Amino acid sequence: QTGALAALASALGAGYAATAGQPAKIYEPAAFGQAVNDGAGVIVGPLLKEELVALTQGVASMPVPVLALNYLDANRVAPPGLFQFGLAPEDEARAAADDAFARGFQRALTMTPASDWGNRVQAAFETRLRELGGKVVEAGRYSGEPSNWSDPVRKLLRYVPIDNKQKAAEARAKAGPDIDPQRRNDFDFVFLAGRASQARVLWPLFRYYHADRTPVYATSAVNEGRGDGDLAGIRFCDAPWLLDASGAQTALHDAALSGRNLDAARFYAFGADAHRLASRIAGNALRPGDVVDGAT
Repeated sequence: QTGALAALASALGAGYAATAGQPAKIYEPAAFGQAVNDGAGVIVGPLLKEELVALTQGVASMPVPVLALNYLDANRVAPPGLFQFGLAPEDEARAAADDAFARGFQRALTMTPASDWGNRVQAAFETRLRELGGKVVEAGRYSGEPSNWSDPVRKLLRYVPIDNKQKAAEARAKAGPDIDPQRRNDFDFVFLAGRASQARVLWPLFRYYHADRTPVYATSAVNEGRGDGDLAGIRFCDAPWLLDASGAQTALHDAALSGRNLDAARFYAFGADAHRLASRIAGNALRPGDVVDGAT
């Protein structure tokens, strides 16, 4: 309720309350035992990964069902009674791999920031693509000032400049159809991870270095909710009601966007889905393999 994530947590709580028809009772994570003693049937949270780790440390099973709003790391075993649900960019990276492979694209080049976020997204994308039968041909990284990002893009594409127009035309003629003699041709698509401000620099560089006709994927971090010519052609996934506010989702969409930025609106949808899942858990009506039509 305080600190850097307070606005997002507030939006999450508002989405939960709007779907439930009443506000939830709020506890600090340290008061988990008090919530159990107060008779909670299902506990939703905590939101932060470190608080989730602390909550499950050395626990054989949860005393009541817990819908965590984050994920334990893969090397940690979730105790019985713990359900994990979050807005993870790794999920979006895996979705990008699924969609690309379904469209016949099997060989990827990736460009991700040299950061913990970038490493996690890259690893999730590469692992999922490999599981499907595809592969990451080469992984590029970018960091520092945008003025320095041309070099990693050029190196990733193995771009070779040909300044003479006649020689360039002759090279294209000799290369054959669908082959670019000035860059590598051993990939089908590009996975580009970063915020919209970063993608606005990187995607034009890919186009400049002759990858302009290449399918490109990203995460919802590139979506700022408005048309953007610099990002035209990039495929990404996002909360469905953010992309198509029609039918039953219209009221939720309007309420979520009222006075909020897109990040907060996504957390509003996250809260709405948290209530949907918690209700199913409370009624013992959430089974493996169930599909839940949610706002996220």
